[in-house]
Amino acid sequence: MIYFESADLQLPQFAMRPENLFHKLGSLVGFQDIDFKSHPAFSSTFHLQGEDEPSVRQLFREEVLKHLEGQAGICMEGKQRQLVYYRTSTRIAPEQARHFMEEGFNVFSLMRSENPPV
Repeated sequence: MIYFESADLQLPQFAMRPENLFHKLGSLVGFQDIDFKSHPAFSSTFHLQGEDEPSVRQLFREEVLKHLEGQAGICMEGKQRQLVYYRTSTRIAPEQARHFMEEGFNVFSLMRSENPPV
């Protein structure tokens, strides 16, 4: 897990996890799952929720969606100045730690407020 707290972050509250059968069933009965028609690979891979859906959609702009489409198994949670980037039920091997840290910092860079939506 990587925890970021920075004045460069101005995040709406959101949670993103790998989508599973329970999420798909929940969507059928009305539970929130923010999907992007323009990115079906992202939408079928991740379950995304947030208190302010328009702000979450603005945060998950084209560049962010493209980056995350190839990151199966990633989880993120954010709110205001805080971002948590992690994998559930997966221990990172020591030789993979550097790559995981690079992934996390790449996502942090994409989420920073100085990278405004296009």
